[in-house]
Amino acid sequence: MPDIHHANEPDLANSGRVKGLIHSVAQDILYSADFDSVRRNELVWMSRIDLAHLVMLRETGILRQGAVTPLIAAILNLRETGFDALQNLPMPRGTYMLYESYLIDLLGVEVGGVLQTARSRNDLGATLQRMRHRVALADLTETLLDLEAALLDQAHKHLHQPFPLFTHYQAAQVTTLGQYFLAITASLQRGHAVLETLFDNLAVCPLGAGAIGGTGFEIDTNLTATLLGFETGPDNSIDAIASRDHVQRTLSECGTLGGTVSRLAHDLQLWTTQEFGLLEVDDILVGISSMMPQKRNIYLTENVKGKLATALGATQSAAVAMHSTPFSNSISVGTEACKHLWPAMDDTVDALRLITLLVEGLRPVTERITARISDGFCTATALADALVRHNNLSFRDAHHCVGRLVRDMQDAGETDLAKGLRQFQPGLAEVLAHVDLSPDGVISSQKYGGGPAPAVQSKLCSKAKAEHSRMSAELAEKRQVWVCAETRLDTRALAEASATKWT
Repeated sequence: MPDIHHANEPDLANSGRVKGLIHSVAQDILYSADFDSVRRNELVWMSRIDLAHLVMLRETGILRQGAVTPLIAAILNLRETGFDALQNLPMPRGTYMLYESYLIDLLGVEVGGVLQTARSRNDLGATLQRMRHRVALADLTETLLDLEAALLDQAHKHLHQPFPLFTHYQAAQVTTLGQYFLAITASLQRGHAVLETLFDNLAVCPLGAGAIGGTGFEIDTNLTATLLGFETGPDNSIDAIASRDHVQRTLSECGTLGGTVSRLAHDLQLWTTQEFGLLEVDDILVGISSMMPQKRNIYLTENVKGKLATALGATQSAAVAMHSTPFSNSISVGTEACKHLWPAMDDTVDALRLITLLVEGLRPVTERITARISDGFCTATALADALVRHNNLSFRDAHHCVGRLVRDMQDAGETDLAKGLRQFQPGLAEVLAHVDLSPDGVISSQKYGGGPAPAVQSKLCSKAKAEHSRMSAELAEKRQVWVCAETRLDTRALAEASATKWT
C-alpha cells in the first residue's frame, strides 16, 4: 500500500451551487462534535461502506482500476492511522464532505471525485445508521440474555422457596421465589421475540438508493449488501431513504422492556429494605450515606429505574420529530429523530447490566419470609377453597367465613390459621383433615392456572432455558455473519488496493 500523506487543507468553500461556507454559529451547533465520537460513530462505518461501494464499482466495471486502487489505498490508510489526518481540519459541511474533500485534495478530483459515483450522502447515511443500529441492537439483546440467564439461575435454585405474593402492596398469597423470577423471564422473552423482528427490519441495505430515486448506473446492490453483512439491497429507493420506523420500534421496545425491568427493580428495592427484609445482597452492591452511619442503601435499583426512563422520553421525541414530515429525505427524521436512539439504547443496556448484578447477588432471608407469609395470612385463600371443596360452602360464604376468622385471629394476636380455625370456628375444623395449610403444602397444591407448584414451574423453567439457548445461538450467528462480511470486504479491498485480482 502506498504511503499517503496529507499536504494541504481541502477547499471546502468551493461547492459549486453554493458559494462560501455555512455560518459559523450553525457550524458550531451542527458539526462541532468531539472527534473521538466522530471517528467511532461515523468515520469507522463510513469507510467500510466506501470500501464496499468501491469494490462493487470496480467489479461491475463502472470505475476503472486506476481510480479505484488509489482511493481504496487512501481509505485503508486513513483507517489504519485512526483517521488522524482529519482530526484538526475544519468541518463546515459535515463529516462526509470533509472526508471526501480530503480525498480529492490528496488524490485529485479525477480520482477522489469519483467516490460518490452512483451514490448520495442519503443512502450512505441510511446505511451507516442501520449498521450502527444493528450492532447496538445486538449489544442490547446480549445484555438482555445475560439478565434472563441470571433470572433463570435464581428461578432454578428457588423453585421450592416459599415467598409472599403482594397485591396493592399487601401480603396476598403464597408463591415461590422461583415462580416470581420465571414470571419476569417470561415477559422479557416476549420482548426478546420483538427484538428479533427488529433485526429483520435492519436486514435490507439502503446503499444504492441514491438521493431518493435510485440510479441509472448498473450497480450490484446485492454485492454491496453482502459485503456489509446485509441480506439484500433496497427494493424501493424511497422507502430505503425515507423510512426510520425501525428507530421508533426499537425505542418503543426499549420502553416496554424498561417497564418490566423497572417493576423488577421496584420490587427488589422494596423487598431489600429493613421494613420488608425478605431479600438481601452483598455489600459490594450497596452504598452508604455520607452523613448517616447506619445507612445501607441499595441505590442501584434507583439508577436502574432512572436510566430506563431515557427510552420513554426518546420515544416521544423521535415520534414528534418524525410526525407530519414529508415521506422523503428529511433531516428532522434521518438526523434529529435518530439521534435519540443512541443514548436511549446505551442507558437501557446499562440498566440491564446493573439489574443483572442485583439479581445474581440476591439471597432470600428465610426467617423473614416465613414470618411474613404467616402474619400476612397468605394461605387464607387456600383455606377458603378447601371449605368450598370439603364443607359444601359457596365460595362467597367461605370467603366471608375466613375473613371473619382472620379478623378474630388478629385481635387475639394469632397467625396460625389451623390453630385459629380450631379456636374460633371449631365447627369447620374438620376441613383440616383435607388441606395442608403450610406454605409448602399450599404451593404443592397450586398446580392449575399457572400456579407455583414446583412440578409445573420446573417444566416452564426448562422450556425458558431452551428458548434462551436458541436465542443465544441466533445472536451468535448474526454476529458471525457480520464478522465474515467484514473479513470478505477487507480481503477484496486489500486486493484492489494492491491492484491484483481477488479470488
